[in-house]
Amino acid sequence: MPQQQHTLPALDEQLQAVINEGWEHEVLPQLPADYEQQAQCLGAFVRQRQIKRVADLLRARLSYVLCAPSFRQLGSWALLIGLANLSDVAWRSRLRQARAWLLWLLCELLAVTSLPSSSPSTSVPRILLIDGTRLKEPGGSGDDWRVHLGYDLLAARLVDVRVADRHTAEAFELFVVGPGDVLVADRGYSRRGQWAYALMCGADVVVRLAVQQVPLLDEQGQSLDVVAWLKEAAVGTQSRAVAFEHEGQRLSGRLIACALSPEAAERARAKARKKASNEPGALKAETLFLAGWLLVFSSLPTDRWSDAQVLSLYRARWQVELVIKRDARKCSSWLNCAVRRSFPTKRLCWPCWCVGLCSSKKLSRHAKSSCKRCS
Repeated sequence: MPQQQHTLPALDEQLQAVINEGWEHEVLPQLPADYEQQAQCLGAFVRQRQIKRVADLLRARLSYVLCAPSFRQLGSWALLIGLANLSDVAWRSRLRQARAWLLWLLCELLAVTSLPSSSPSTSVPRILLIDGTRLKEPGGSGDDWRVHLGYDLLAARLVDVRVADRHTAEAFELFVVGPGDVLVADRGYSRRGQWAYALMCGADVVVRLAVQQVPLLDEQGQSLDVVAWLKEAAVGTQSRAVAFEHEGQRLSGRLIACALSPEAAERARAKARKKASNEPGALKAETLFLAGWLLVFSSLPTDRWSDAQVLSLYRARWQVELVIKRDARKCSSWLNCAVRRSFPTKRLCWPCWCVGLCSSKKLSRHAKSSCKRCS
């Protein structure tokens, strides 16, 4: 005897139209024109059964994050609104297959329509802005987890996210670096090993110099006294060819020095004094002098990138800072739950990051179950 299926009767057409009105008129017009074809190509929508459209699959994914904390509740919700009649196991399988498509969809929604025309060379594959931030968990020390971000400046989108514990320092090795890439970073990446790694991969670097951490050589191969050179130089922007040694290899570049305005220099010196207030004798006159300069090491060729262009490129690093302020901090509670399910230095699942940015207020409840499947 066949088992009786307990299903609800079909919804009234008028009620169905009211339920779908907001989705059809407010959400779907924001999607790329070829989102359905890409879902089929990337394996997210292989065959039609209960789910009739690609849009219904996306709707279920977003509903799972925002209002359905389990696949069983997702199945109930989908049945009540007439979307589909699937079990919790079937929903889990369908949403898991959509990860590659969600990544494509995220990149398309965040990408700009055209490249900036002010780039000195159109042959640069990527200008990668790299930075990291610290996250804390309740009762923690404030430096419990670290999030390392890679932001493509020309494409205006994140390309890599790495979540690690507090023992993982900022490093270029955490990211996939290819020939022709330009890596832009602050003085946290001012280490010879990091520069050498990027240059050996065929990439170029634009990094703010920490004078005490990277001994530089002048044109004759002698040790360069950066402070003495700056004292002899006039105000404004100065540059010179330099080199550094790492594991027996000598790698070259140029050092660009730009004098800060009196107001900016005073703010930088006040910050240095505050940082050294708890360490008597740690603040040196040399540190206060260097605080009045912006020192940038660059391996970009001088015939294609002028000093002014390199400095402008370094100042664009604030784009990734804005991403951190806008998004990463909002998702701190969600990330804390997610990283507990992952090993240190493991990449965070991009679809989870995507959904997390658009629903950070409610993800703290759902992150544990969501990221468990992606770990």
